[in-house]
Amino acid sequence: MVLKVDMKAPKLLPFALLSLLAFAACGEETPAGSDAGTDIDGSLPNGDAGPGSDAGPSATSLYRFESRFQSGSSVSYGGQVARHVLVEELKSYLGGLTDQSFPNPASGDVVAALNFFYDFNNQGGTADYEIIAFGSTALNQTTIGELASLRGLKEKMPDTEGHFVGGVVGYGDGTLTPDAVAQAMFRAVEELVIARFEGNIPRGPNQVAIAKPYLSARGVDYLELIQKYLTGAVAFSQGVDDYLDDSTPGKGILSDNATQVSGEPYTVLEHGWDEAFGYFGAARDYANYTDDEVAGAGGRADWQIFHDTNGDTKIDLRSEYNFGHATNASKRDRGSHAAARTDFSAGAIQGFLRGRALISGAGGALTEAQLGELRGYRDAAIDNWENALAATAVHYINEVLSDMAAFGSEAYKFEDHAKHWSELKGFALVLQFNTKQSPWNPDDFEELHAHLGDAPVLPNAESAQITAYKERLLAARALLQATYGFESANMGDEHGVGGW
Repeated sequence: MVLKVDMKAPKLLPFALLSLLAFAACGEETPAGSDAGTDIDGSLPNGDAGPGSDAGPSATSLYRFESRFQSGSSVSYGGQVARHVLVEELKSYLGGLTDQSFPNPASGDVVAALNFFYDFNNQGGTADYEIIAFGSTALNQTTIGELASLRGLKEKMPDTEGHFVGGVVGYGDGTLTPDAVAQAMFRAVEELVIARFEGNIPRGPNQVAIAKPYLSARGVDYLELIQKYLTGAVAFSQGVDDYLDDSTPGKGILSDNATQVSGEPYTVLEHGWDEAFGYFGAARDYANYTDDEVAGAGGRADWQIFHDTNGDTKIDLRSEYNFGHATNASKRDRGSHAAARTDFSAGAIQGFLRGRALISGAGGALTEAQLGELRGYRDAAIDNWENALAATAVHYINEVLSDMAAFGSEAYKFEDHAKHWSELKGFALVLQFNTKQSPWNPDDFEELHAHLGDAPVLPNAESAQITAYKERLLAARALLQATYGFESANMGDEHGVGGW
């Protein structure tokens, strides 16, 4: 059966269909030298349903596949997790910036500090770099080298990999490559740091000095903008445009599934599918979480964003942690209207699970019928992944509208306004990195970013400017709705109330 995705009906693939799967593995182990992650068994605490689902979980809800070539797991995507971690490390570094971080900053100093994380494997990163972004959480991997061999973000940017041709729409003059956009963002942070050192402390619209070095007086929060942009430019682009692509013979889902990769427990196709799953960012037992739990907003106390599934008292970043886009999918599902429930999280994970089960179960080269079926699972994973990103852009449009509704009152918070707008811009930028299956008309995408602009309109603007920008946000939201077929109940009103 080939799964078809109706863009007008984002809720997909009832979770109970997972019971149709015949998974190839049980009793997964971590081979010596593998990045497969710690073992997770089939026990599902408390019988809770998976993200967005309305049926109880089953043992088939685990991303768990044994090698057909040797003992142990065939699942491996440590490099993808390492890149998620590098984004989090960069965000943590930015969040820790103070006016004392650079005692005498010169041109290039701040950019170099940010490039350390961005181009980690070429800018002095080492295997023993200690992971700090997860705070006091006890981790199985405490250094980057325990996740994978040295990796970087820059090497997987869309232009570097050849997936994206031309300039990034919506940033600068539209001619900058994805990598050049990242560098422009880094330089913007550096300019703020140097200006502050020279005594030019920016002030918000209330004329209060801005404390955070990464926050501009125009209302751009570069910590949020950089994190959201890099996660999408690397993870979303790589996942959908490379590993799940079918436009090049011998690559993506057209890769070899008959031959063991030398010295590894998998085929090229198995590994590529796993790498796409790794970029989505879900824990191996993601389907066993509720949406509240993935969002860290309710449910079982020990299932908040991550869960020690194997009971070893530590969190394995390669199997037990939910990263960015997987988390956002569940957040949007839990925030959808009761009359228009979405199930992006279940739709995406089911696509990944069912596709991997088919690949493993084929036991060799796929037949044309199997490839057709795999394309259906691939489409389900991609479409739900992208729908969740677009819904998140809608969410932040509503947040910005709510911020603007508070202009002139004590409820207005400049830092929150800047944060929400910057998250909106970051999510909206990355929607262009699905170059093979994008639902966007290029003119509409340019219109989307023309509406959003390059900074929010603040409360000290002229009344006419404020009114006009609210109308532009509503127009941008309408474009997203039309492009993705979102239900009106999830859009919100003119003040951003009542939607995602």
